[in-house]
Amino acid sequence: MKTKFLLLVLLSLIFQTHGLPTHAQLDSNQSISERPNVILMIGDGMGPEHLKLANLVEYGSENASIMQQKFPISYLYNTNNSNNEITDSAAGGTAITTGYLTANGIVSMDKSKSFAYKTLLEYLKNDFDYATGIVTTTEFTHATPAVFVSHTDNRDNKEAIRDALFDQGIDLILGGGRGVHYVGGAEGVKSMASQHGYLGISNIDELSSATNTSSKVLGLFGDQHMPYEALRNPSVDPSLIDLTEFSLKYFQSKEKPFFMMVEGGRIDHAGHLSPSETNKTWYNVLETITFEKSVRLATEFAESQGNTIVVVVADHETGGLKIHDYSNLTGELPSDDKSRIENNQIRYQRLQQIDATWSTISHTGVPVQFFGFGSDFGNYKIERITDVFWAINKALGSFPVTYIPQIFYNGSYMSITFVVDDLDKSAVSYQVVAKDEVQTIYTSELIPLNFETSTVTFETTEIQTNNSIRVSISVHDGNVTTTSLETMLPLTKPQATTASQSNFAVFSVLATFAILTKKGSRR
Repeated sequence: MKTKFLLLVLLSLIFQTHGLPTHAQLDSNQSISERPNVILMIGDGMGPEHLKLANLVEYGSENASIMQQKFPISYLYNTNNSNNEITDSAAGGTAITTGYLTANGIVSMDKSKSFAYKTLLEYLKNDFDYATGIVTTTEFTHATPAVFVSHTDNRDNKEAIRDALFDQGIDLILGGGRGVHYVGGAEGVKSMASQHGYLGISNIDELSSATNTSSKVLGLFGDQHMPYEALRNPSVDPSLIDLTEFSLKYFQSKEKPFFMMVEGGRIDHAGHLSPSETNKTWYNVLETITFEKSVRLATEFAESQGNTIVVVVADHETGGLKIHDYSNLTGELPSDDKSRIENNQIRYQRLQQIDATWSTISHTGVPVQFFGFGSDFGNYKIERITDVFWAINKALGSFPVTYIPQIFYNGSYMSITFVVDDLDKSAVSYQVVAKDEVQTIYTSELIPLNFETSTVTFETTEIQTNNSIRVSISVHDGNVTTTSLETMLPLTKPQATTASQSNFAVFSVLATFAILTKKGSRR
């Protein structure tokens, strides 16, 4: 017996028009090698004053960082979350990787925790065949790495985030977490890596020995997070510079473009330390210096290899750092011909000559910086944290972005709401695919995007009790096709049809329009 389903598709698009990017754009007809690499570097908690302090200590002037010297694109932007509150790293990271605001604690989902947003990593990996890497100095399941690979209503769902990293098939995972309970030390790293088809690494010697590996790599260091740079034992644990250098060599050997997220996560952690911690500023400045030197490596790679976009951002500012005076700053600068110990002694002495204070141990709403290299980003203006995603999207040719906020089902009828955002308004058609647990139950024709409500009616075999329906939307934009995340609707035994069900389609239309008026916020 066949059951009729009404598939009501309501469509809403928001567009902005900007100048065309000068960088190579994504195109399904391109050879893989023509697609640009994307390196996204996040200084977690790094505000303008953090960078200024690092510059003064390391280079002797306020604007000496590689970003300020060589990156042609720079902006200051606001980081507040969907409730216009000071963000945490989960909400901030979600905005950076999806282009949509959410509430604190939520990982790449909307603020109502009802549906997921597809991430930049997921688009590049699944729609454009990129190799992918996650590099962080925090626990590898911490909020910032989590937002690129998982969708959960709570950033503390560590084991689910761990599983998502492997389920996504991320090529390279480097970070803290060797000693956490769900890893289990060096042997646990090896066991977990082997179980998922990775090479396991747990110290700097193993990292150095794996330079030429073609395997997927899981490298975890430190008891929980990686040690602060000021406390790191260089014979045991690598620095963020070491991880970045390894990652660039690793991806250079791949025969495909890559997306890599590199997080200087302990900049934030130092900002959270109590003012009674006398080394708070010292820890923080060394983390920022190390992050900036990692950016230098990425920039040198982009200059030498070409066809590489480098973006440096922060998810928020931490600590309310303020530099009051550095007029007494004198003395020699750190240099490559000195040892690590000697350079750190110089840095510490220079830091003592700078008057800097902290106003809080929490995040603040201080605007943070965007730096872009390798593209003009279509002259996209970055004013809010969500604009980071859309600027990268613009640099890559403005591929369409889709999410599914709602599916209605009553046993006989179904309605699916989805939203497409396309900056240059060039998407031309879409296709709907619905599956139960057994088979594809519906595939639409290519339907023109006409900026109006579309209705599709179809018949299929009866859906079995307690099955689920999974729906995805593919949007076609010239030579580019992107597909939404699959959205699943669990089913229970349908109730007998009643008179009230005859009004279901009307109810769905009204409810769907209500949803569309409250779309995921980009602005």
